[in-house]
Amino acid sequence: ASALFFAPVCLLGALIMYTIRRSLSRVEHVARVNGDLYAIATAGSIAGVFATSYVLVPFLTTASILWVLGGSLALSAGFIVVQGRLPRSTVPAA
Repeated sequence: ASALFFAPVCLLGALIMYTIRRSLSRVEHVARVNGDLYAIATAGSIAGVFATSYVLVPFLTTASILWVLGGSLALSAGFIVVQGRLPRSTVPAA
């Protein structure tokens, strides 16, 4: 199980840093952008816990839950890529 989930978990962990980098327009805003993105991630985590425990588990099987959540993750990633919602960074690479 560890080998199966290692790569996806590492990629999802790196996503927040990539998002911060892409969201910056100026270096002076790094703390604000970082705080905003972590607040959004925390709110999403809390909503995910409640949705899973009160909605998904009582009505779906474990395999169905994994398919639904994996599909929604893939769809939201595809939507962001197609829409180009993350602005290009103007901050030089470190």
